Amino acid sequence: MSKFFKYTGAFLIIVAGGILAYGVHELQEIGWFPFLTDTSYDLSGVIEEDGALDTLLRGTISFRSKPSMLESLVWFAYVIPVAYLYLKPAKKN
Repeated sequence: MSKFFKYTGAFLIIVAGGILAYGVHELQEIGWFPFLTDTSYDLSGVIEEDGALDTLLRGTISFRSKPSMLESLVWFAYVIPVAYLYLKPAKKN
C-alpha cells in the first residue's frame, strides 16, 4: 500500500506542476505576464496537436507541446523542490 501512495503522490506533484504552468499560460495570454513568452521547446512534430496522445497528456498532466519559457521555468521551479522534499527519506529519531 505504501508504494501505491508513494507513486500516486509523485504523480500528483506532476499534475500540480502542470496546472500551475497552465495558469501561467492563461495569464500570459491575457497580458498579465508579458515576459518570457518565447517557446522553450516544440514537440508538435512528435506529438500531433489535438491527437489522441496530446489529448491524453493535456487532460491528465496539463502537458503542452509548445510551452513558453516562463511556463517551463515555473513547472521546473515547482516540481523539482517539491519532488525532492516528497521523495527524500524521513529522518529516523
